Amino acid sequence: MNSKPLSYDSLKTVLLHMDAHTRINLSARIPSIRKTEKAVPLKLKFLHFGFEEICIDNTAYKVGVFRDYGALKTPNYVEKCNEEGGSCYDIDEYGFEDSSTMEQKLLPEDIVIKPLEIKKPLPRTDDTIRQKEAEIIDLKNEISELDTQHKQYLSDHGFETIEELAKQLHSAQEQDDENRYNTLKYALSRMSSANYMIMRKLDDIDKIQH
Repeated sequence: MNSKPLSYDSLKTVLLHMDAHTRINLSARIPSIRKTEKAVPLKLKFLHFGFEEICIDNTAYKVGVFRDYGALKTPNYVEKCNEEGGSCYDIDEYGFEDSSTMEQKLLPEDIVIKPLEIKKPLPRTDDTIRQKEAEIIDLKNEISELDTQHKQYLSDHGFETIEELAKQLHSAQEQDDENRYNTLKYALSRMSSANYMIMRKLDDIDKIQH
């Protein structure tokens, strides 16, 4: 039986009355109809933009980061996360969720749905300058304390750099040494948090100076 492709107008009519979920899936799988599909209005009964997903009618669409450890043993919590669709955050170089991605940053390609509140800077007076200088000093002191904590965490576990700790963490995982793995994982998590806080403080200093 010979099949005849739909004409342009017929395809537009079919797409117009097709449910959103089926239409999105067809467009993703059949490149030849994408141009036509984009030209036809999409009828939706429900649309919601969530923190981790987009809900269209009765279907939720989510993008997650799936972690593959290759020949290494995949930690149980990672397996569970993968089964649930993957992490909704970026993953750092050590395989952990990067909490800094929780801070939303506007990129050049982003579309602002809700207008950002623009705060007018306070006038620069001698008092405000002295206040900002004092804030910078406080922030630098906090950074120094965080850096000391960072080095102390490393020293407590016999390492000089965070890279050495990460290497031993993977080694403990390969050897199935659960106690050492959990201990090093906790230490690495604490240091990652300290690094994140240091970067936040540096950002704060940059904002104050400008």
